[in-house]
Amino acid sequence: MAMEGPPPPVRRPKVLCLHGSRQDGQIFQQRIAKLVKRLQCIAELYFVESPHTLPLDEGKQVAMRAWWRWDAREEASEDSSTPTAVYSVAKDWEASVAVLKNAWRRDGPFVGVLGFSNGAAASLLLAAASYAPPFSSLKFAVLASGYVPEPFDDLIRITAAGATSLYTSGISLPSLHLIGANDQLVLPEASREASQLFFQPQVYEHGLGHAVPQKAGDLEVVVSFMEVQVA
Repeated sequence: MAMEGPPPPVRRPKVLCLHGSRQDGQIFQQRIAKLVKRLQCIAELYFVESPHTLPLDEGKQVAMRAWWRWDAREEASEDSSTPTAVYSVAKDWEASVAVLKNAWRRDGPFVGVLGFSNGAAASLLLAAASYAPPFSSLKFAVLASGYVPEPFDDLIRITAAGATSLYTSGISLPSLHLIGANDQLVLPEASREASQLFFQPQVYEHGLGHAVPQKAGDLEVVVSFMEVQVA
């Protein structure tokens, strides 16, 4: 009688993690280390870096990153009615979408996305484009200090380029929104506005500022939400 080999390893669902501005994938992973540890039996987390670097901070040797850079020059150029800042964001996001699509081909498909701040705004765009491949594998989104990026309609068109339809009436994905009551960088009202783009958002307000909370009770909220979504 032939001996049976060990059962194949159970493949955990994959979740894409998007860092905030002035971070990179490694720093984001370190900042949420306790959450990563709690989720290791539930999902495989993939930390992807944006293609855009920011000016090097004094005394630093590694430039931080962002999914788009906001050009402070708001005036329109002489030959265009499009503000320079809006153009900069749209062009940067186009390059970021190419990186994310490549991550989907290389490491996906991903069933969830978890983002912080600028990464949460990027996650919102992926969720809004979840009717279009390759992002159609998404089943949920977790947004910490999220906000609605502008110009929203243009960014959606870039995200879902080639789709036969466009996002028009709300995001059907289950979502969890972590809102810092003392967040001075992304105000709580901005995060609540982002949550209202989803049909049935779950909102959790914590007592910190601009951060992903790491206390046991806070982590339990995220873990419980994700357990339901990947079941």
